[in-house]
Amino acid sequence: MNAVERGVSKVEEERVNALAGLVSLGRQLLQAARSSHPEPDWLQLLRNEANLRAQLETLMGKPVLPHEVEAVRIALQELLAINADLVDLIDGYRARTVQALEHKALVRRAARAYSHSAVG
Repeated sequence: MNAVERGVSKVEEERVNALAGLVSLGRQLLQAARSSHPEPDWLQLLRNEANLRAQLETLMGKPVLPHEVEAVRIALQELLAINADLVDLIDGYRARTVQALEHKALVRRAARAYSHSAVG
């Protein structure tokens, strides 16, 4: 049964397909962020995320029709899971950065203390 036989317009079917495309883009974004070494390009990551969000807002600008509900629900759950994984990735980098900065500050204090004790 095609879209016309189901009473679904081509535009409505395109929204479901576009949502599936956004899920795919989100997965690619997450994979690229995970595989970036030593760390992701944060500005590019934020730009890509903002673009993804803008596309989602555009797609969801019209009310969800009854035949779209399940596909939209699944797509939104997938995008939410991708977002949660990105937040976890960012938190991990943030925690490591904070730890590195704390270590650097500790080393500097130790070096200053040593230089003062060696001089005096």
